[in-house]
Amino acid sequence: MYFRVGHIGKTQEQLFAEEKELNNLARVLGLLISQETFCREMLAFALQETEMYDTVTFSVCHHAKNTMLDKSINRYKALICGDRMFSSFTNYDVLDAVCTQDYDLQKWMQWYKEVYCF
Repeated sequence: MYFRVGHIGKTQEQLFAEEKELNNLARVLGLLISQETFCREMLAFALQETEMYDTVTFSVCHHAKNTMLDKSINRYKALICGDRMFSSFTNYDVLDAVCTQDYDLQKWMQWYKEVYCF
């Protein structure tokens, strides 16, 4: 268990209720991510049906330190049997993919690091 502000002086029942609430929040967040991913997949299928595009893909970018999403993302990958239409990557993967000396892009990378790489 980890330390939370206000933890000291609480009864076991209060602590259990808080822990249950946190677990429910994690479950709800996982369901929302799955639902959002499903909606993105439906959009990708709809775009593919238009035949305007040869290939349609969709991705989820998540913060590398947010491991709460890993389970949902992995479940979704298993559900679609690892279809290449879907991919996921982290905020650090975005930075690793950029290799340029372009000044404007370097400024953007600095902003991105300040906002997403804490």
